[in-house]
Amino acid sequence: MQEGYYDDDLDDDDPTWEEHAKKAVQRAWDSIYIDDIRGVLEIPNHDEPRHRPKECRTIDDLRSVLEDIYTDEWNNYVPFDSGESVFTDDAEGYIDAFLANKQEIDEFFSSLRVENTAEELYRSDEGIKPGESQTLRLDVELINNELIQRLAQRPELMRELDPRKFEELIADLLRDRGYDVTLTPKSKDGGRDILAIRRDDIGTALTLVECKRYSQSNHVGVDIIRGLYGVVSAERATRGLIATTSFFTRDAHAFRDRVPYRLSFADFDVLRAMLLQFRKH
Repeated sequence: MQEGYYDDDLDDDDPTWEEHAKKAVQRAWDSIYIDDIRGVLEIPNHDEPRHRPKECRTIDDLRSVLEDIYTDEWNNYVPFDSGESVFTDDAEGYIDAFLANKQEIDEFFSSLRVENTAEELYRSDEGIKPGESQTLRLDVELINNELIQRLAQRPELMRELDPRKFEELIADLLRDRGYDVTLTPKSKDGGRDILAIRRDDIGTALTLVECKRYSQSNHVGVDIIRGLYGVVSAERATRGLIATTSFFTRDAHAFRDRVPYRLSFADFDVLRAMLLQFRKH
């Protein structure tokens, strides 16, 4: 996380076990990775670095993970007597105090909440002409708000878009989330369809995006994941993102889990959420 989120120094009078517990929480906090494509905070497992990072989609998830880290580290060092710890930890109270006034975290999770209008959007037929309930006009020249509104109502229609229009859709969804976006030429794209750049005070991050407009049953396999990872490594990009109207195979997930900071997935469910959140940040 950004420097300055948590500035309290550890009390020199704290018992050793409490110092260890607080330092473990701070270490986890400092290594949090914000995946704003998938809408999660990832906390690496420092004790088992090969294990998949813990994912937090709500503030309660984050609180629970930090409480577990505090309690585990406390129990590693607190004295025990007849199998019972001599002192009782206050993980819940400490983590509540730790997270107090963390406005940036509240804003992050608030931005991910889908408004209550989502159910109405799925029921509404507004914007879909009679007789076109299963089809979408594909002659639009540009991805625009009207099209995105229609797709939010019926996200399965993404699968009927022209592949280039699907790439333009993904570009617009990323642009809405603060990325500077460039679409590559239709041919000879070098294994990536979109270049998505984000700049902040820390530096510049480049995400290479590959778009797969697939049918629901045609899942993205591990070969495609390996291919994008090779392009990301060759071009020394920050990470790669694969966006698909389908889902990913188990092997694809297993490969991504080995390099969680270099690859991200946006499957049908993620894209559906992004459509609903469009222009609501």
